[in-house]
Amino acid sequence: NERKNPTMMDRSGLAFAALTAVALFGWGDASALSEKIYTPLTPVGVSKLLNIDGWIGASSLERGSIGYLYRIDDASQVDAFTKANGPFYNGEGYIVLLAQSVVSNKAAMKVLMFQSQLRGVLIYDDGRTAYSAGSTQPGYGSRLPPSNGTSWNPVGGGYGEQDEFGIHWTGLIQGPVFLLSAADSILLNNRYDSTRNLNSPGKVQPNMLGARLEFFMWAAGNAKMCLRRIAGGDVGSPFCLPLGGWSAVGSVDPTDHTKPAIMVAAPMDAVALFHDDCFGANAGAAALAALVATARVLTSGLTEAERSAATSNVYFAAFEGESFDSIGSTAFYSALMGSNFPSGRGAAVPSGITKWIEFGQLGSGKAVYMHNLNPAATAMTTNVLANVSSINASVAQLASAAASIASTPPSSFRKLASLPGRDSVVNPFAATGMEATLITETADTAFTNQFYQTRLDDAANIGLTNVSASTDPNFVALCSVVMGVAESLALDIGVSSPTARGRSAAVIAADCEVLVLGILQGLLLNSSQTAQSSNATGVAYVTGIAGDGSPINRYVSVFNAAVQSASEAFAYFQLGAALSLPTPLSSTDCANSESSSNYHTMRTSIVGDTQYCFNTSVFWQRALSPAFAEDGITYSITDTSGTYSTWVESTWDEANLDIFILQDAQEANALVGGGAVYAIVVALFVYGFNKKIAIGSDGTPPLSPNI
Repeated sequence: NERKNPTMMDRSGLAFAALTAVALFGWGDASALSEKIYTPLTPVGVSKLLNIDGWIGASSLERGSIGYLYRIDDASQVDAFTKANGPFYNGEGYIVLLAQSVVSNKAAMKVLMFQSQLRGVLIYDDGRTAYSAGSTQPGYGSRLPPSNGTSWNPVGGGYGEQDEFGIHWTGLIQGPVFLLSAADSILLNNRYDSTRNLNSPGKVQPNMLGARLEFFMWAAGNAKMCLRRIAGGDVGSPFCLPLGGWSAVGSVDPTDHTKPAIMVAAPMDAVALFHDDCFGANAGAAALAALVATARVLTSGLTEAERSAATSNVYFAAFEGESFDSIGSTAFYSALMGSNFPSGRGAAVPSGITKWIEFGQLGSGKAVYMHNLNPAATAMTTNVLANVSSINASVAQLASAAASIASTPPSSFRKLASLPGRDSVVNPFAATGMEATLITETADTAFTNQFYQTRLDDAANIGLTNVSASTDPNFVALCSVVMGVAESLALDIGVSSPTARGRSAAVIAADCEVLVLGILQGLLLNSSQTAQSSNATGVAYVTGIAGDGSPINRYVSVFNAAVQSASEAFAYFQLGAALSLPTPLSSTDCANSESSSNYHTMRTSIVGDTQYCFNTSVFWQRALSPAFAEDGITYSITDTSGTYSTWVESTWDEANLDIFILQDAQEANALVGGGAVYAIVVALFVYGFNKKIAIGSDGTPPLSPNI
């Protein structure tokens, strides 16, 4: 609707009326807020995810969630919070300023999360109390087959009908949940201590500290419903998008995919309650480092001809999205069963893959267990353990025999073994003769990781610092495992032992330790770190991305058909350099190219550093769940059986957090009323005054120069 501009005198008079009302009565606000002290903070928020069963995570109201701050720094204070009841007049409630240690108390959190007066949560770090945001059976309820009731993650769980779900995997949180930075935590706690909130947080009074949390999630219902919603004729699915990305895969011999093959796998991604802080040191940054190091130890020094002469192939796969129903590995499985792995030309035969080695939670220096994932075929597990023990007798041991695959720890293999065949093609991972080994610090019945699927599974969780030495026991132990696995693989595929190529076991071990240290420091401490490992030909290993000096967040995020994430690029370049042919090429006129059926050039691109060029066998593998159909940038779910991942992520508005002094609701309403009455009276007086004096000789008001 069009509205005429007032005259200059109208404007000044009305402004005078409004300012006079403010001067006498203060700022009134129908929402009972008075922003007398206003401070914006920078939060990290919990987002909302959905699958065909429903949703998990949190969201603010679209206008933001508003409340008085109520600090809980001990689980014993939750009971008092249940009795706090305002009074509230306009939909506000309490924003809980919550110590991180309280989050680990499942009983207290279940009480807190269901309180009707709760409008949001601000978490601040008060130390490293053991807790896990993961479920007791990771994947249970998100489509990984249950493990015969074994609570592999006893620190996790606590939510759901049987307390099986971790807090990350629930939709029980009332309102938005933010993590405060260290600086914001200090500021907000100090501000809290100087207000009336400190001594009587449950009684709403004038001049109390409050907050507005804005992080609105547009998705609702479940994943299928969300993907069907199209706003205003927009192209695509604006309310949510599938999780996924790109796995990095490489091979010993890229020229022949019809050979029998062994898969060596590790997860690329990590997950935590706050998706901006997914580091996963123990689960599974160290596994990724072990995968890359194994590729290097196995192939280092082998010529193209020697690799071509191998009787079997080895695929090294860093699978993206394994935290969400094994997105990367099931995408690989779908391609394999559809005669499209690694491509439709000269594809690998499913029955040709007869062995599987998987790296799990590693790197903390605890005892390593070899889990035989198929009780019917044990030879490979026994051989790998023997080779590892010959290098370091104390580093690894055989886990107790499992009654079935379902009784083994969570793994990509366990998921694949549960999948149906396709048409007349039998699932090779469910075959009786499939040999499969999981190498992990997980003992017979439980994880040793006390921070599984939290942001505290970081460098400190595996004792890593920027000044760690490659000879630290953690890296020595991990490289003993790597060398034992590489020795077993060399024997299986008919190539020379790594120690028979002109390098001693001590030199190989030292090279591996430098490599593992560099990868872990790059992932967990400083993404601008340049990991280098030297041999007779000079530098043979470098990172492939220019980082910003902080850890790399390894949350999978949403699928993008055209772009790879920083963590995906990191893994791709690491694996590519490890699988390169012996002699580096000149970086002059070297360009990145890709082929899954031959060697190709790969050029590193480190800003401000030396450039390198390799001939390598690494390639990208799409990690989009087979449950999704793709039409341009529009997605739909075509498989609702729950066999494959249906996880999508909601789109959201920008996260904002404002803190300010809140007026008492009754006082604010009185101010609104008094100020409004006075403003009306003054406005009427000004209007009448203007009407009398602003008439021209022709009987019309003078024109404003603004018109």
